[in-house]
Order: sequence, then structure tokens, then C-alpha cells
Amino acid sequence: MPLLSINRCWNSRITGFNMLIALTIGGRVASGQLAESSVRRTPLVDVIEKAEPAVVSLFTQAPNTGAGATGSGAIIHPRGFVLTNYHVLPYHAGFAVYEGNAIRFRLVGCVPEKDIAIVQLLEDREWPFIPIARKDDLMNGETVITAGNPGGRGIVFTSGIISRKSFWLNASNALAMTQFTTSNRRDSFIQFDAASNKGSSGGPLMNLEGQLIGIVSGGFAQEQNVNYAIPIGRVRELACRAVEPEIRHQRKVGIKIDSNLSTVVVLSVDPESPAQLAGVKAGDTIHAVGTWNVQHSIDWVLALNDALPNSESLQLFIERDGVRQQLTLSLGLSSPTPAQLMKDLQPGLNYKYYSGSFTQLPDFSRFEVSQAGTTMVLDLASMAKPGSVNFGLVINGFIEVPETGLYRLQLTSDDGSCLYVNDELVVDNNFNHPPQAESGLRKLEKGLHPIRVEYYQGTSNATLALEIFLLDTDTWKQTPVPLNYFR
Repeated sequence: MPLLSINRCWNSRITGFNMLIALTIGGRVASGQLAESSVRRTPLVDVIEKAEPAVVSLFTQAPNTGAGATGSGAIIHPRGFVLTNYHVLPYHAGFAVYEGNAIRFRLVGCVPEKDIAIVQLLEDREWPFIPIARKDDLMNGETVITAGNPGGRGIVFTSGIISRKSFWLNASNALAMTQFTTSNRRDSFIQFDAASNKGSSGGPLMNLEGQLIGIVSGGFAQEQNVNYAIPIGRVRELACRAVEPEIRHQRKVGIKIDSNLSTVVVLSVDPESPAQLAGVKAGDTIHAVGTWNVQHSIDWVLALNDALPNSESLQLFIERDGVRQQLTLSLGLSSPTPAQLMKDLQPGLNYKYYSGSFTQLPDFSRFEVSQAGTTMVLDLASMAKPGSVNFGLVINGFIEVPETGLYRLQLTSDDGSCLYVNDELVVDNNFNHPPQAESGLRKLEKGLHPIRVEYYQGTSNATLALEIFLLDTDTWKQTPVPLNYFR
């Protein structure tokens, strides 16, 4: 064979060998992806590859002191909305680190007492996101993956199993809990054993289908590999309370969504609301709000929050009985709840005391009043009979708000309680539970507003407290409002 042919043959072999190395070294193909047949390509690898572009490290910093906090978050929407814990956002704004870049974010909604927050990345682009799982779609022992930002060093992944798909974080012990009824309304959590450390809070807990099933929230330092997450079902239920687009933007829509479903299905329509007038009916499936496609209840709330601020109409694309159609809702601008003009009021609250054993708040009008009186503060010790174990209270009076604005009203109780403002139920904290807070948002006019607190003590300790915060609608900063009671 001529020397030239030998060289060509050898060169072609070298080239072919180099190509083979380029194609197969490390089990990778030319595109940089692991060969599908590789034993290294496990379900864990697949989930992590898909989820990694949709997890961010979060950093906040105090404007004056420089003190900071770190956490994690999961992108849940292509417009850059991120689900996280409220406790990782002490300053409500900051930077997300994404692919080595610092991107500003802002808080768009939260439920502080439930440790849930939604922020938005302030960069206009199509964001990758982690799909939301169905409510309570969990199995004990199933493999889970977490992503987080421990120590602020960036995103890392760990895996483990669901140790217990539902447990009560504030339960004393299993024996004690046998004394509670099935109407107990404590907040349940997911227990898992994947490694989780400070800075991992707010990160996603995912199943092997790559779906978001919870928000990593904390662990027990005194117990090995015992960590917990807020289940996605609770996030679905609280999404509207986190953002409250209709209250915040003072525009009534009048549609209630079934948060348990994997699509946006209308549960009910308020009478005489813009939705009813436009022809929306219970059972309709909403596919889009204007240019926003919506796939679940969280999408629906975020779409409303975008559409309502400057709109006098709302375009809905719905499906009814297999037929798709477009409906237009005419929106009016609603007013804050008006204050009441009252004269000759005295400081304090009026209360009625009811003896009896309750497992939930009853219709107190059907019971005989054991005693009545006044109190200067919302304090059980000043109203309950000494040594009382089981009793109920109805407390009436007025609160004074210092300026017209958006307010968070938070009621903490052990056991059940409800708060009415201007005869409207604002906080429902009913049924048996240890000290637990619930809140609601309302736009209130400056001045006096009538309140009614209903409460019952059924088990354990007696706790009742009301707090009110004035919210900055741009930053969601909460300013406590001193409570002055009148009767």
C-alpha cells in the first residue's frame, strides 16, 4: 500500500477514534447528554436535570444594618413567580441567584402565619418552572428530592423518602392526640429524611415525576434526619389569601375556584357579581385570563393579580360542556369598607359568657348567657370564670384604624375562634387546635369599625389574641397598629 494511502487510513482511524471518544467518554453523547441506555441515568438524575433550571437561591439584606438572610425557592410559573417560605424574606425584597447571575425579586403575596410567600423575579423572560402536584398525592416511603441553598453556597440536591405523609408539628405525643376529635384543624406537614440544612428553607420537595409536592420548611435538630415541608395542598388552599387580588386592587370578580383540582374549575359564583352578570357558571373550566394560560388555582390567582390593577374588563376563556367560549366581565372599582360614625363610645369591649362543652363554635344565640360584662382588653383572664375549663364567649365592640388602607387582621386562639368585621367573616379559626394563628386581608376606611369575636375553649390551654397590621401594598411591609377598643 502506498505510504500516502497508509497515512490516510491511519488518519481516518485516528479521526474515527477521536470521534468515538467524543461520543462515548463518560457515557455521554455529542450533545452533552448521558446516553439513554446508561445505568447511571436513574429517575433521580432525570428529575434533577429537569428541576435544576427552576430552582433559585434567595438573598435579602437589611437596607441600613447590612444584616442578611438566605433561603431557597422554586419557580412555579413561566413569568418568574417563585414559591418559598415567608421566614426567609425578613426584608421582603432582594436578589435571586440564577445560573451565576443576581436577579432582583419582589414579594407579591404572603401568609405570614402559615410561612408561605410568593415572589417574582424581575427579569422579563420565559422562565422554566416546576409543575404543581395534585393535593395530598403522597405515599409513605416514596422517593423524594429536595433542592436548597444551605449556608448560602448555592443550590444542591438531596434525596430520601417520605417518612410520614401527614403529621402535626405542634402535637404533644401520639397518646395525647387520641383525645382529639376528627374535626381537629391543626396544620399538617410532610416529614421526610432527605438532608436539609439552614438555607434550604423555601426549596422544593419533589416526587419522582418531578412535581412540586411541598415547601421545605425546617427540621428537628434533636432528631436525626427528621425534616418537614408544607404540603402543596395547603399552598393551593392559601394562594388566594396570600395575594388577595380582588381586595388588594378593589375590583370584584366573584368567582370561587376549587383549589383541589388539577384544572381551574369554578366552584361557585357570587350573586350579582361581574362573573354572574357575564354568564360564568359553577362547573366552568377556565383555560385563560386574557393572555395568561391558567392550569391550576395558583395560576388563576396570579393571573387576576396581573389583570385587575388597571383593567375595567376581564377576558375569560372557558370551557362548558366541551364547548370553548370567551366571556367578558365588566369590572367596577369597589370602595374600602366604610367606617361608622359613632358618638359617646366608651373604652372597652362588651362580652357574653357561656358555660358548656364545645367541639366547634356553636350558634350562641341558642344558649343561655351565664354572665355578661365589659373588659378593657381582649384578655381571657378578665372574662372567664376562675377555674373554667369549657366555655364560650361572644365579644363585641369597635376598633379604630388610623388611616384608609389595606390591613391584615390576625386572630390567634386555642381552641376555636372567628373574627367578624362589619358583620363580615374575616378570620375563620374554628375547631380544636393548640395556639394557632389565622389571618385575613381587608381594605378599611379610616375610623371606627365594629368587630365581633366568637371563641370557645375546649381542651388544653386558653389563648385568644387579636393583632392588626397596616400593609404597604408595594412592598407588603407590615406595620403593627395599636388596638384601641370601644363599646
